[in-house]
Amino acid sequence: MARVFTLMAVLSLGVLSGCSDESKMKSVCTDILHGVAIDPSSVKINKIDVSGRRLSHSEALDRYSMAADGKVGDSRKRYLSSLYEDGESVSEFFTEIDYTASARSGIQRSSVLCSFIKPASSTPFLSVVTVNNKDIQGFALSMMLSGSKRPSGLGVDMKLN
Repeated sequence: MARVFTLMAVLSLGVLSGCSDESKMKSVCTDILHGVAIDPSSVKINKIDVSGRRLSHSEALDRYSMAADGKVGDSRKRYLSSLYEDGESVSEFFTEIDYTASARSGIQRSSVLCSFIKPASSTPFLSVVTVNNKDIQGFALSMMLSGSKRPSGLGVDMKLN
């Protein structure tokens, strides 16, 4: 009986931490939306969706490469290989915000997409933001989110706080 309660506690913790990550992803992406909007006070969020999937080893390497402007070091490659050799994996989560806001040509409906990478047993990090159908990643993303534009839930290492 004690084993059942222990197992339930562990599963509950896993579910809750997943929900916590999802709410943090939503919060970070919402902050980014307000940072790129012409008139942040006019932003009306219509819908927020979060979806995710596990990545193959080659897809994970590709995502890390994109986040690092194409420069993935040998140690990062070995780290990813060790994850997959140990039966763990890397997941990618997308947070899409459908919104309406004032723009130069009046009220417009658009979306912002934030992509997060989550290695097994680690904290998710922001890898790509898509605004106006343009992907912003690597150094350009770091620059866009520097200083006062950095969402409160995102560290300088792009990991969720």
